[in-house]
Amino acid sequence: MKKALLILFLLPVLLHSASNTGSSASAFLKINVGARSSAMGGAFAGLADDNEAVLLNPAGLAFLNVSELSGGHIIWFLDMAIEHVQFTLPLSSGLTLGLGGIYMNNGVFDAYTSGAAAAGTFTAYDASAGISLGIKIADYISAGITVKYITNYVENYFSASYAADAGFIFRELLPGVSFGAALLNFGTPVKLGSLEEPLPLSCRAGFAFSLSPETVITADGFTHPREGDYNISLGVEHYLQEKIVCVRAGYLIPFNTKTADFTAGLSAGVGLRITPLSFDYALVPNSDLGYLHRVSLAYAFGSKEIKADAFKFKLNTVK
Repeated sequence: MKKALLILFLLPVLLHSASNTGSSASAFLKINVGARSSAMGGAFAGLADDNEAVLLNPAGLAFLNVSELSGGHIIWFLDMAIEHVQFTLPLSSGLTLGLGGIYMNNGVFDAYTSGAAAAGTFTAYDASAGISLGIKIADYISAGITVKYITNYVENYFSASYAADAGFIFRELLPGVSFGAALLNFGTPVKLGSLEEPLPLSCRAGFAFSLSPETVITADGFTHPREGDYNISLGVEHYLQEKIVCVRAGYLIPFNTKTADFTAGLSAGVGLRITPLSFDYALVPNSDLGYLHRVSLAYAFGSKEIKADAFKFKLNTVK
C-alpha cells in the first residue's frame, strides 16, 4: 500500500520524465488564482472541497452541497492585474455544475517601428471561460471535467483556443486521507500571427490528510511537462475561533529551479467566515520581484459545511 501511495504522489514527476521539454503559450493559465489554495502552496488536488475546485480539480465539485458565487483579484507586477469569478450549482446529490472565468490585463506597452521610432502604445490581455461538471461515482469517488475557451490579444493579433481539464478524487483512500489528480489545459494550440505554441499542459496529484475537524494538511506533486519543471507543494489549514477564522500556510519546492533563498517558496494566508460570506487572503512571495497579494470574496446560497469538515474524520474509529 505504501508503495502504491508513493507512485500516486509522484505521478506528475513520472509523466514529466516521459515528456519532451519545450515551451508553451497562454502562460496565465499556469497562475493559481485561488486565494485559499495559493495560501496553501497550491496543494489542493486532493482537497478541492469548495468552488476553487473549478480551478484545480473539477472532481471536487461533486461533493459540494450548496451553490456558491466567488470572485477575486490579484495585484500582479507593474500595472498588470488578474480578475476571476467562479459559480457552482448542485444539480442533484453528487452532480454539480460549475462556471468560471479569468481575465488578465497585461497593461499598456510602448510600440516602436522596425527602425526604433516611437509608434504610440498598445494593450494586451488574456482570458478564459469554462463550464465544469463534477459527478459522484460512488460514496467516496468522484470525477470531473471542464471545457474552456481561451483568448489572447496582443495589439492587432487575436487567438482563440479550446482546452479541457479532467480529474478524480478518492476520499477516504485511507481513514482521514483523500487522494486526487487532475490533468489541466489539454487542448488546441495558441496561434498569434505566424507564431504557434501549445497550451501549458499541467498534471498534478496530491493527498489531503484530515488530522481533525479543524485541521487538514495537503501535499501535491505537479508539473508542466512542456516547460520541463516539476514541483512538490505542501499546505496546512487550521480553523479557530469557533471555525470563523482560518489560518493557512504553504511551501513550494521546485526541483529544477534555483531560488535565491528558502523563503521564496513560502506562502501564507487567512480566511474569515461570517455566514453566508467568506473572505480569503493569500500572500505569495515571487523571488526578487516582490510579493503577490490575492484576495477573494464568496457568497454561499445556503448552509455550508465548514471546509475542514469536508472529510469524515474516522481516525478515532480505527482499531
